[in-house]
Amino acid sequence: MRGISPLVLLTVLLVTTSLWAQDPVLTQLIDPVSLSSDGTTLTIIFDDLEEDDTTNFEAQHSDNITVWTGIPTGTVAPHATIAHRYVLTAADPGGDRKFYRILAYSTTAEDRDGDGLSDVFEVTLGTNASKADSDNDGFDDGVEFANGTDPNDANSFPDLAHLPAVEFDEVASVNQEGSGTLQIPFTFNRPFTGTVTYSLHATTTAVEGTDIMPVSGSVSVSGTSGSIPITSIDNEILNRDRLIAIDLESTSDYRVGGTSRHVICLCDNDAYWSGNIVTGRMTRNFRAEITRANGTTKVFFVAGKDHDGLGDPTGGDTSQSDGLIPEGRHPATVVADTSTSFEVTVTLPSVQQSKFFGYSLTLERTLTFTSAPGTDDLNYDEISDYRVRGCFAESCNFSLSNSSAPAGCAGQFTIVRNAPEPITIPTF
Repeated sequence: MRGISPLVLLTVLLVTTSLWAQDPVLTQLIDPVSLSSDGTTLTIIFDDLEEDDTTNFEAQHSDNITVWTGIPTGTVAPHATIAHRYVLTAADPGGDRKFYRILAYSTTAEDRDGDGLSDVFEVTLGTNASKADSDNDGFDDGVEFANGTDPNDANSFPDLAHLPAVEFDEVASVNQEGSGTLQIPFTFNRPFTGTVTYSLHATTTAVEGTDIMPVSGSVSVSGTSGSIPITSIDNEILNRDRLIAIDLESTSDYRVGGTSRHVICLCDNDAYWSGNIVTGRMTRNFRAEITRANGTTKVFFVAGKDHDGLGDPTGGDTSQSDGLIPEGRHPATVVADTSTSFEVTVTLPSVQQSKFFGYSLTLERTLTFTSAPGTDDLNYDEISDYRVRGCFAESCNFSLSNSSAPAGCAGQFTIVRNAPEPITIPTF
């Protein structure tokens, strides 16, 4: 055996896939058994204490326990007779190699702080399993461990100046739900070819699969620039604006320098709207719920507690709509909803008014709201993302027994989108 020390440093690296193909997670769950070499082939026998039969293994070597290099063409096979024992064979890297370690890729390691070290391994190291950078020196514990520095000592940190550095071009941006994919650009200080990894910070309030498409956690780069795609999901859910906080992650191939986090404000295109109509000297108020998803607009006229998005009237908020809209959630027909034309019609439920000489008098109303900027003489019509103004018409059908007499009135309406609840940008 050529120049191999009896000291064998063996650790295990597990990869969890519970989030976004997150960075590898280190933990000590391997028990070394033996190391040998015939000068050509290196053989390492070890026990997998995790007893995870889906694990894949790799061997690395180091001269100084600081810089580790993978040994190519390695293969792992189960031991012939002992369960959860494995035999790794690989080409002997040559030279006076003193240290070796095993990396195992699995799907079962908890890493609450996302620093690349499992919670179990952090207990062994004495680091804080709930804090990515235990010593506050600017380097996550996993980066320090990989580079051979002490994650518990603020004066011990990696010198990564030789690696290309990447950072986001901007600190923040805004994306409107339904506007498609937003590309978040980043830049390297010199050409780089490989994979850039990233993750969603814990302050993210947007939900993958509901508000945004699941993120992959990595993008390929060739050159000095690239971008991370974030695609919003155009749904019909009324939400406050949400945050998406993206962190660039350092690897052994590059480092993060400068702006490492980008925050996106995701604005909802679904909302409650407050409106009023003016007919003669009378003004009446109403509420509407308008949702837009994948090119389709839905409108509901709403009134009353649990329908109009307002608070409980006993708590000081008004939940009624001054008699224009009866309590409930009433679907409308959307004829047009574009930047140049808006038309919505709603037929409200029949209401029994009173009785005359034993006959029931009922009232059915159909409300029509139209706006076509540039076509009205008074130039009153207006359509924007936050306000619509136009003509209002109300058709009233009075029914006495089996007879009816239609009546109608006209006026102007204004409807304004309710401002979303303000979001608090966290201090990072």
